[in-house]
Amino acid sequence: MDTTSKGLVQSQLLRKLLGLYGIQAANILFPLLTLPYLSRVLGPESFGLYATGYALSLFLQNLLEYGLSLSGTREVSKHRNEREVLAELLASALTARFLLVIPAAFLGMLAYFSLPTLKGQAVLTLVAFAWAFAFSLNPTWFFLGLERVRMVALLEVAPRIVSTLGIFLFVKGPNHAYLPLLLNALATLLISAIGFLVLRKQISVRLSSPAQGITLLRQGFPLFLFRIAAGLQATAGVFILGLFAPSAQVGLYAAVDRLVKPLTVAWEPFNRLFSARLAYLAKTNPSGGNALGRQVFGAMVGLSVLGAVLINLAAPSLVHLFLGSEYAEGVGIMRILSIILPLSAVSHFLGAQWMLPHGMDRALAGIALFAVVFTVIMGSLFTYFLGALGMAWAEVLAMALAASARLTYLARVKRLPW
Repeated sequence: MDTTSKGLVQSQLLRKLLGLYGIQAANILFPLLTLPYLSRVLGPESFGLYATGYALSLFLQNLLEYGLSLSGTREVSKHRNEREVLAELLASALTARFLLVIPAAFLGMLAYFSLPTLKGQAVLTLVAFAWAFAFSLNPTWFFLGLERVRMVALLEVAPRIVSTLGIFLFVKGPNHAYLPLLLNALATLLISAIGFLVLRKQISVRLSSPAQGITLLRQGFPLFLFRIAAGLQATAGVFILGLFAPSAQVGLYAAVDRLVKPLTVAWEPFNRLFSARLAYLAKTNPSGGNALGRQVFGAMVGLSVLGAVLINLAAPSLVHLFLGSEYAEGVGIMRILSIILPLSAVSHFLGAQWMLPHGMDRALAGIALFAVVFTVIMGSLFTYFLGALGMAWAEVLAMALAASARLTYLARVKRLPW
């Protein structure tokens, strides 16, 4: 590749990365806009109920999504010029989603009868499931494989805008804890329908046979385990606190968690853009892939360390501004959780951007599951003795464990980028 062509490719990558970061910024910004409003209007106890329903919906979203944002996007990218193959892939994915509705509904009912914070909250549980199902129908993963960033922006940002406006208009008191989830479900379903109308102009939109759906589920099982483990890792804190702490403590932790955790997924644009690129380079130009990997790794770690320092310095102001005086105890929790930022940068790079492109699906899933088990055990122990602060430390240790395990595995198989 000559210098001019190389510069063109790099400029295109940069534009796409900036576009994906614009989407990511919107995904972070709109929930932050509603957080001060919801924390005050609902109050700590009702906010704890809302946070539990939110966490349940995120878990079910990961179940119904089944890792397609990883495996499906990769396959679409490979066959982007083969319409019939793309149509079959979309049909199998839709069928697989409908097959997963039954186990998702079962787990939703299990959570309803098992979690003390959800008992008697049938409407909250139902709308949490509805949002998860609507999310599973969103074809963002398909357009991402085609590198159509504008459609990705529509499908991800538009539901945020609609639901945010709805929250300010309709959520008026502590008895409305379920409404934010319902508004997200309706907005997601509406925008997803627009996405399928666009898809129908290019390929046929249909369902496949159940056998094809089951085949897709079987092939994607390792990445499903990885995705579901990542979802559990993200929501475990709220669930564990719900078992051992009162709703007010759950609400305190969840409110701070909602401020910090979005920054740990700030690497998603890197994952989306560079995972497929690194997979391609692993086959065609391994040395070039290693060089790109080193650059991406350095950028992610540098930015994450800077972010952690800024959060530590600004923690009192952030809690006061976004949450209010009732959440003053959350300053310590925020400072602890900020340590997760650089750890997540290392873990994300080694996992989604290095192990995944190199076909290490099973190892990736195994390490993620091990980290979840560690979080549950240590989180339960630490929460019992230290409350919300203990849960924060357990999450930090779990992320450190995941990053260390991935680093050790790659060193053992001699596949580190350096």
